[in-house]
Amino acid sequence: MLLLTALATAAVEALNWVFTDDAGFALFVRTGWALLRSLGFLVLIWHVRRQRPGAWPFALVLTVTTLFALARLVIPREGRPHAAGIAGFVVVAVLCGVVLWMVWRPGVITRPVTVRIAALSYSPIMLVASMVALEPVFGGRVEALPAVIVWFVAAIVVSYAVLLVAFFHRRGRLWAQTAYTIITLPVIAIHVPFTWWLLGTDGLLRDAAPLLLAAVVVLTGPRAPRSPAAPAASRPRPT
Repeated sequence: MLLLTALATAAVEALNWVFTDDAGFALFVRTGWALLRSLGFLVLIWHVRRQRPGAWPFALVLTVTTLFALARLVIPREGRPHAAGIAGFVVVAVLCGVVLWMVWRPGVITRPVTVRIAALSYSPIMLVASMVALEPVFGGRVEALPAVIVWFVAAIVVSYAVLLVAFFHRRGRLWAQTAYTIITLPVIAIHVPFTWWLLGTDGLLRDAAPLLLAAVVVLTGPRAPRSPAAPAASRPRPT
């Protein structure tokens, strides 16, 4: 089922590129990233086969972001979406729902893992949006190039910062949630204004909304459970 979902997602993304009349640089970047992220289902297969506790949150974030990415490909900037694109989106949505139902294991506490995965999605979303913003730069808005460079570099820095915090968050450090908040606030402050300035309202819906959704998950997430302390060694009783 996971492999079928990955193939169906890639097929719909490729067909949408073929059927779109005004396919430009922005759609090329978003389609390329969407095809690349379809490989995430192969990673999910690895998690499911090993019955790892992170399979459910990874499946949740992957399916939701997949539907976001596919929706922003299917819906054109102007006019109505193609009927084939809508039908493909419905098929992928049904497959994603079945995947979530099959992966779900009741009683497994995975919200801290969901927070980590949502935070790890910051950098890819920012990278794709900053690359799409090169289109208006190529179109004559050369003055926006420094902002695009800052945007791109910020995405790289965020990726390393989140990886570092995730390392300690996984080990139950209580300060990790505060660190996530410190990272999330400047991410929103950079990504949302740059998206509105360079990509307009269309960019806010396609590129800012997924990041804001991930930010809500991170900011409202629970603190990581503290790792249980090792029992103290008992002293020998005097004889």
